[in-house]
Amino acid sequence: MSRKNEVEETRSWARRMLQDPITQILAENSQLSPVQLETLVLDYLIDGFGGKRIDYQTKASLRAKKSTKHKQDGVSRGAFNRSLAQARRNVTKSVFTLVLLGYLGLLDTPSLMRYQDLAEDIRSYAREYDIIATNSEKPTPTHLNTLKQAQERILQLIESLAQPTALKPD
Repeated sequence: MSRKNEVEETRSWARRMLQDPITQILAENSQLSPVQLETLVLDYLIDGFGGKRIDYQTKASLRAKKSTKHKQDGVSRGAFNRSLAQARRNVTKSVFTLVLLGYLGLLDTPSLMRYQDLAEDIRSYAREYDIIATNSEKPTPTHLNTLKQAQERILQLIESLAQPTALKPD
């Protein structure tokens, strides 16, 4: 596969991933802006190209430009790097928030354990989704229905846990 095809495939895969309903609702409730999330995803995906080093100018060309006049792709390398730095800072702060809550013994409270359960539900859903996506046989309607129900359950759970009152002690 040519470098151009690899880049286009990565761009397409990243956009599909960012349009996933679970990704969208999680992103809406995260500390990352849509631009930061897209930049972080592209940086991560591109670095997965079999150990090949891809420059930031090429990475910047993959990000969607949000201009109303121009619907072309790509931003400046500087804009890409700024978004990437902001995204990394936000992720680091989120991780330290979780570490702090763990240190203070608050992660074990019932109200926060529901978030851990959500994470496990999402991991299970993602494993099932990957099985369907990589299986050469067409999935059965029953399997697709089960997956759809799991997705709906996860979306409802995310919406309920995204409410500020979800952190109130039981």
